[in-house]
Amino acid sequence: MDMGCGTGLVGQYLKERGFEHIVGVDASRGMLDKAAEKNAYTELKELFLGLPDTFPRELHDKFHVVTGSGILADNHLDNKVFEEMLLALKVGGYAVFATRT
Repeated sequence: MDMGCGTGLVGQYLKERGFEHIVGVDASRGMLDKAAEKNAYTELKELFLGLPDTFPRELHDKFHVVTGSGILADNHLDNKVFEEMLLALKVGGYAVFATRT
């Protein structure tokens, strides 16, 4: 799962490195449309992140890897997104994130 997938840059890199089933989520329909152009994702979902209490049940315990890049930037998400990463992960899965200060 690529949280806050934006235009799909991370999904594209993941696909190039052999990942086959990538779900991207983002709050912006426009960003999801751009991500779809990369043809890297098996599924794209419009979802506002940062609200772990309403994180969709169908995404719980579903993913071996959850990634997020740039989602902690100013005016984006806060640390509540980490709760959602943990909800989405299968036991023994990996959460990977990157951000700049």
